[in-house]
Amino acid sequence: MKSSKVSHFKGETFLVSAAGNLTIAGVTKLVTLKVNCTVNADKSITCSGTQKLKLTDFDITPPSFMLGAMKTGNDVVLDFSLIYTK
Repeated sequence: MKSSKVSHFKGETFLVSAAGNLTIAGVTKLVTLKVNCTVNADKSITCSGTQKLKLTDFDITPPSFMLGAMKTGNDVVLDFSLIYTK
């Protein structure tokens, strides 16, 4: 991780902005994730967020099939959810 910033949102919920290197298919890019984190009653922490990426930013050609007649888009959405416990 290169940097992070934690801001209190409300109650037991915090907003985290974390910047770090993401490597896909051997290509590394600096990515900043916006993460929602909640401290639960059992003291575990639930973190979740969404990040949009472009395949071409990682030198990946968007897939196609049927000799190129059908193509996918360049955009990929990464949804993540993590639960931290002691």
